[in-house]
Amino acid sequence: MDAGDWNDMPPAADAELSLCRHRSRWFVVFAAVWALVIIARMSQIMIFDQEKHLADISRESWHRGMIPPQRGRILDSSGFPLAWSMRDIQLHWAISSEPAAAWRAWAALTAIPDLPIRLTAETLPSLFGKTVTVIPNISAENARVIHELCKAEPSFTLVSRFVRHQAGPPALRRLLGHTTQRNGIEIGLNGLERTHDSVLRGRPGMYRVMLDNQGEWIMETWELVQDMQAGYDVFLPRQTTD
Repeated sequence: MDAGDWNDMPPAADAELSLCRHRSRWFVVFAAVWALVIIARMSQIMIFDQEKHLADISRESWHRGMIPPQRGRILDSSGFPLAWSMRDIQLHWAISSEPAAAWRAWAALTAIPDLPIRLTAETLPSLFGKTVTVIPNISAENARVIHELCKAEPSFTLVSRFVRHQAGPPALRRLLGHTTQRNGIEIGLNGLERTHDSVLRGRPGMYRVMLDNQGEWIMETWELVQDMQAGYDVFLPRQTTD
């Protein structure tokens, strides 16, 4: 088609061609604007939001935990302890409901010599699918070995807590009252334990530690965030304990 043919095009065809050119120009403009938006957003993420995203990634890799405080003692007027707390480390076992997995974990547990295990092979089948306390009070010399067991067998868990002890006749113990555990902290439930709870309770400490890809602690990253403050002792007047 030569130049004369273009000049001889009917008005309708010429209008359609003009419309196509107009749409093409708008499409090019739209594509250019959209490309600029994408480039601007990528620049914001890579340059302006980089520190924020790095902080979010770092925050996700940190584990934060609480250090329970030791509850204060209740003493008589002469300083003799009537109620006190002692740390107790227990071994809990979430026994699998699958017999093969349960017996495999049992073999790993019993392979450690001289552990005061509360279970026997005869009672184990009746406990499939349950969580039990295997060792109620773990000694310091056994703690390290059992920690390695927990890493190899995740169904075992070391649980550290404070246990409240009392001295004196039954009437005095009723006066002293009882405590309960809430989020790992001893709380006064009734009696003098509740009356003086704000003084006895103390303040928990806080820590954070970075985790590796397997969720294990990287010990050199452990950091104390807030100091733990033990509870204060309470002295009772003589007439209270007489």
